[in-house]
Amino acid sequence: MTIPAKLRMGRELLAAMIGELKTNRTILDELVDCYGMFRFTGGVVPRKPWKFVAIDAYRQCPLAADAISTTAIEQYQQRAEAIAALGQAITAEAGPMTLRSRYAIADSFDRDSSAMRGLADSLEPAVSNALDTGQPAVACQHPAGDDGIEGTARQAPFLRSSENSHATLPNQERPR
Repeated sequence: MTIPAKLRMGRELLAAMIGELKTNRTILDELVDCYGMFRFTGGVVPRKPWKFVAIDAYRQCPLAADAISTTAIEQYQQRAEAIAALGQAITAEAGPMTLRSRYAIADSFDRDSSAMRGLADSLEPAVSNALDTGQPAVACQHPAGDDGIEGTARQAPFLRSSENSHATLPNQERPR
């Protein structure tokens, strides 16, 4: 793969990250309404799948680590996982919950969603800025490559073709 093609794929990864952050913000907005209702009436909160394909690829090989905090990305995903765990705890099989229990769950959601929103508010402009300034590098530098030779560059995981992967970034076809 040529260097311009790798740079283009790095830019596509950052563009996909922006899309995932926006999609996750929409999901979070919907959940805010659901947990607001749950606090008072109980019931079941719908579970929505978070979007993390590009974000996971970036975590494995941060192409613009000086512009985009990998710690913020990890914290962002941890908050999403905490929210997902809250949703899984609220099931119809669990039966009715006391008002105190519902408030405790809704308060946990409020803390996690507020933190997640704050992280997204800082990540989205950072990713956008990295995209606008052409920050993506061609390959990640690791202390030692697969062959044990120090300082070798290893291709980013999202740049590899995988027979088992069905997740795609923009302008990519799924393997057949």
